[in-house]
Amino acid sequence: MISDYNLEKIYTVFDEEAYVFVTGWTTLDELPFSVLRFTETGATLKLDGIAYHDREDVVDYLLGFGLSPDARGFVARCSITFGDDLRPTSGFSRGRVAIDGSDSTFEVEVQKLDRKKVNELPFHRLVAEQIGSLMATSPLEQFLLKAMAGGELHSGPASIHLDAVGLFDGVMTIIDGWCPDVSLQKLSLCNLDDFSLHELTVYAKPRPDVSTHLKALGLSLKTNTHGFIAWTRLNEMSGNYVVIADGPDGVFATPLNLEGRGNTSALGLDLAGHVVRQICEERPDDLAWFFDATDSPLRQRKDIQQAIEKAVIYDLVPATEKTEVSIVVPFYGTDFFLLDIVEMQQRSPQNFQWVVVCDDRSLFSSMKRFLTHHARKLTKPVKLVQTMGESGFATASNVGAHYGDGNKILFMNSDAYVRDYATLVRGVEVLREKPGSVIGFTLLFEDNTIQHLGIQFLKSDSYAGLVLADHIRKGLHYRHDGIKVRPVTAVTGAMMLVDKQAGTGIEYFDSSFINGDFEDVDLCLQRLKDGHEVLLVDGPGVYHLERQSIGLMGGGARAFFTLKNSKLFSHRWEDFLASRGDLL
Repeated sequence: MISDYNLEKIYTVFDEEAYVFVTGWTTLDELPFSVLRFTETGATLKLDGIAYHDREDVVDYLLGFGLSPDARGFVARCSITFGDDLRPTSGFSRGRVAIDGSDSTFEVEVQKLDRKKVNELPFHRLVAEQIGSLMATSPLEQFLLKAMAGGELHSGPASIHLDAVGLFDGVMTIIDGWCPDVSLQKLSLCNLDDFSLHELTVYAKPRPDVSTHLKALGLSLKTNTHGFIAWTRLNEMSGNYVVIADGPDGVFATPLNLEGRGNTSALGLDLAGHVVRQICEERPDDLAWFFDATDSPLRQRKDIQQAIEKAVIYDLVPATEKTEVSIVVPFYGTDFFLLDIVEMQQRSPQNFQWVVVCDDRSLFSSMKRFLTHHARKLTKPVKLVQTMGESGFATASNVGAHYGDGNKILFMNSDAYVRDYATLVRGVEVLREKPGSVIGFTLLFEDNTIQHLGIQFLKSDSYAGLVLADHIRKGLHYRHDGIKVRPVTAVTGAMMLVDKQAGTGIEYFDSSFINGDFEDVDLCLQRLKDGHEVLLVDGPGVYHLERQSIGLMGGGARAFFTLKNSKLFSHRWEDFLASRGDLL
């Protein structure tokens, strides 16, 4: 059977660089393949470039069969798929090559060449010239091919300095560091174990301290931009990685060297926050792209019914027929405020129940032991709920609400403190009068300045036009002349009273929001949209030690979650707020 094409030889060059060339002939206008595969090892060769030349010998051969088509010889430059076995180019003299996407296979000769003698080979001169012309000229490609051939990686005039490397939720690697004139460099990660190459998205930033340092070394600098934060969708960090810089002065690499760099999920979250801040400042159009890239199973909407079914319940002091309000208090990261719960429940009204939710497996034993030890001090109904762990603020609160025995739910942060219950009691009375409403409360800092007096919304110029939730008059001195009730647009979930809804699997707070931001105002706007009211009970005696319940979370992580939640909230509610005139 006469084929339309044929593979004849594979030539390899492994000395200063590494190349693979396939020669043969074809009667077709274009070769019908782009990938070849060695059947012995599974290694693949991807077609990178091709040059054609006359093949009179093939024309004569075909004429012998009564055929008279035009025939051309070809030299195809192929790239070895990084990570594939290199033995087909160095381990034997013949190999069987399959054409990906077809049943065609060819047995070909594999011949090693010395690059310096390519043009002296005893075969068709034009083929030798084409092999030479198809050799790579890209410094990065030469660098990688040399590394594949076992060459030693060289450093440039200055190395890449890595300050921190973090893995975000198993979906992204983020690197913070500096490199001379980094704005002129292209950075990438290469795993020298399998030669997988990962391009880094780089956000350059000024580093005056680095400029001073480099000038002291006598280096000639082209820019003042040397700092960077970069990321790639690499979901694990085991391997022999190097960071490669490809710039006007050549290519150089620095080992990633993860030891001592705190490669933890907390660091990954913190670095993600720094990326978000820089995107907002320099490339706001990239924000949605980055948020899409950082979607992960850890941050996806939770199955509330599954969370409810897997929770473990300890009814320490059972509810009574008087129980009307269930106070749901989620704990994560610290149980420091548990003593406050014991003290507050002793002073709380008889119709209040306390539902303590532990969403942190590392705390469960200590919290259960503490409450058991103080059992004699528990004078009001108290229930301890253990979730699956790390469910997030929204899901932990929803699970606690499900197991509350009252017909009203008071969501409360663990770092909130009630000195005088009169304001909360008034809130319960208002909810009886206006069922379906959301009731919020004035919250104060320790020095009696305002922490929360209602929430307003503004479109931020600093953060890519996202809608942010702003606490009205926060930090100002608080004065009051009695407890008053007034309508507001939204209130904080740090102390929020709602009716308990009938049914199972109820989501009061939407778990699409992450780690305690925007799920409370989302609930408020949903109730407004449904025709209910959001009311603030303005009175003294209730405090919020803001963010202390989540104080273990780094500032960068906080920024990441806040802005990612804001992106979801803005998409959902910006038009609604604007239509009401509530968007500043």
